Amino acid sequence: MRFPILACLIPGLCWEKTYFQSFLPAAAETVGKWLSSFFLVFVNPWSLPIVKPVTLGLGTVSVVTGGRLCDEQVFAMARVISRKYILLLTLMAIPLLAGSQCAFFFSSGGGSSSSDDDDDKSGLVVKVNNGQFIDAPVQGVGYTSGALSGVTGGNGEFQYEAGNTVRFFIGDIALGDAAIGKAVITPMDLVEDGEIDTPAVLNIARLLQSLDADPDDEVITIPAKVRAAAVRSNEGLSSAVEFLDFSDEQAFSNAASQLVAVLTQDYPFTAVLVEPENARANMVRSIKKVSDEQ
Repeated sequence: MRFPILACLIPGLCWEKTYFQSFLPAAAETVGKWLSSFFLVFVNPWSLPIVKPVTLGLGTVSVVTGGRLCDEQVFAMARVISRKYILLLTLMAIPLLAGSQCAFFFSSGGGSSSSDDDDDKSGLVVKVNNGQFIDAPVQGVGYTSGALSGVTGGNGEFQYEAGNTVRFFIGDIALGDAAIGKAVITPMDLVEDGEIDTPAVLNIARLLQSLDADPDDEVITIPAKVRAAAVRSNEGLSSAVEFLDFSDEQAFSNAASQLVAVLTQDYPFTAVLVEPENARANMVRSIKKVSDEQ
């Protein structure tokens, strides 16, 4: 009886060391090993154990067999034990795994009250409003507002996130600063403390009007080719784009004149930089017209 007792105490001697990539199969394998050895030793204690390889679906291990039970019965029992305990340990682990996931999810709320939770949920809803960019209505400039982006439409229309800012640009040329989204935005909104006679406001209007592909209508149209060419990677315009400064009259005139000459070279007419007084008159007329229509 010494050998069966020894085999029961150290059943690991009857098994090959096997590595698995996940915890549950390894734990089930270990439980299966101990129960198989215990069963084989005490049910058949008067026969000399024989080490034999058995494939359990998780890997190949060695089990103790021989004696009154035939090999096929022993192998079948080992498989059943392993499968049962894999299922048992998996079912036991599900609440633990689910609990940890839930704890992570709810901890992100910081233990907030129901009212705080309601506020968090309402923050997930983004309201989108429609606006209009006016110098005259400006078609074809890029814009971005939060997750929204696009190009202004034929009447200067754009979309913005309620409560968020809007930026306008032509290629890599930023048209002033970001403005708080609202129904009508003009160059005055793109300059801090902008007024109709603020130099930066007039210069934004001058550039837009100078790039208009059809000066005879009441819309300022910026073609897609102009947007594509007005980038820093364009060697002929890189310095003009880089050093354009709406608030510096001399720097603006130099850079803007170069931009207009290059960007409008495919127009059916010769475009020149619009003078400040003309730009002002056009902008005032367009803003008044929109105001009267509202």
